[in-house]
Amino acid sequence: MRGLYDHDDAAMALSFVKRLGKDLQYHDLPEEARSLGRPLLRWKHQIAAWHEAHVTNAPTDAAAQVVLASTHERALEIVLLEVLREHAVDVPFGPGDLQA
Repeated sequence: MRGLYDHDDAAMALSFVKRLGKDLQYHDLPEEARSLGRPLLRWKHQIAAWHEAHVTNAPTDAAAQVVLASTHERALEIVLLEVLREHAVDVPFGPGDLQA
């Protein structure tokens, strides 16, 4: 997926992400793979826009933030718990829990 950012053709990026997002939703794929298709399709225009602007969101390019309470234990088969904790964020239960 990172190789997608090696070129600057926004139309090609949009086409690729649409195709990949749809392909990842085939029912014969594991749920983990199918769950990647939905976010890709949701973010397809932002991914294509990057190819036009070449602006990065810097630290989040390296690793997404992790909500440990929502992370499946099977993730530990791939990633060490210490690594997940390094990228963990706390998410409030509701709007009343947000600090101003």
